[in-house]
Amino acid sequence: MMYKLFPTIVLSQRVNLPLKDLIEYAYALKEQSSGVHKTNKHGWQSHHLNIPILEEHFPLDIPNINRPLTYHKQWINISTTGAFNTYHTHTNSDYSFVLYLTKTTTPITFVHPHLHLGAFNHINTFTPSPQQTFEILPEPNDLLIFPSYLPHQVGENTGNDDRISISWNASISVV
Repeated sequence: MMYKLFPTIVLSQRVNLPLKDLIEYAYALKEQSSGVHKTNKHGWQSHHLNIPILEEHFPLDIPNINRPLTYHKQWINISTTGAFNTYHTHTNSDYSFVLYLTKTTTPITFVHPHLHLGAFNHINTFTPSPQQTFEILPEPNDLLIFPSYLPHQVGENTGNDDRISISWNASISVV
């Protein structure tokens, strides 16, 4: 007998947030700050901050999460043509959120979290997952919610327009 355990769930939720105001906020912030150099390569990433326009809508109503969450500070990614986000996870939190403000031509790619999959290459009847990566091509106002341990990356922006997103993490509140 073989047990296939522990699926990883990514939630996608269409929200109704003021995208125009958030985009203007992102560009104004970029004008004021050189940002940080973390996972966004050839683009711009803000410092962690509180975005009042976004936080007015907290707490978000998230189906299937039945515990209160403590939201951490947010950061903005502006990926110009040629920019990308490297493979990474988010530490010290339970959930990660990505809100897409603009249309994109490049999906976010989630990578199977069991990096030791090679250990089972010699068992021809075992398939730990139907695939090792999974891509989602979000639309503006799409909010992706996923476990913070889930590795992910975003490929090169090949479009002519900036790809803008806001990310943040959350921890399950101890009650």
